Amino acid sequence: MSYKLGYTDRFKETLSDISREDTIRILKKIGWITQNAEQLQHERLREPPVGLEEICKYQVGFYRVLYWVDHAKKEITVYDIIWRKGKYRELYRR
Repeated sequence: MSYKLGYTDRFKETLSDISREDTIRILKKIGWITQNAEQLQHERLREPPVGLEEICKYQVGFYRVLYWVDHAKKEITVYDIIWRKGKYRELYRR
């Protein structure tokens, strides 16, 4: 069963800075995550910043999609996309 999908403004802003090819691949993978949310084991960040507890990550090429899963509401909210090499540091500065 498909989960509802929500996006933060931060995600929309970051997505506009990514190449069209990568954007398409990321959006397809997010759609796949919503279709398979009940079967997936959602990997959480090991030491998330304050306010981002319970946030999960999923690798898509050189990027990580950061999102929350609410199984009770059957909803996924995409927080942001970060480049996997070295960009986790920026997450803690926000």
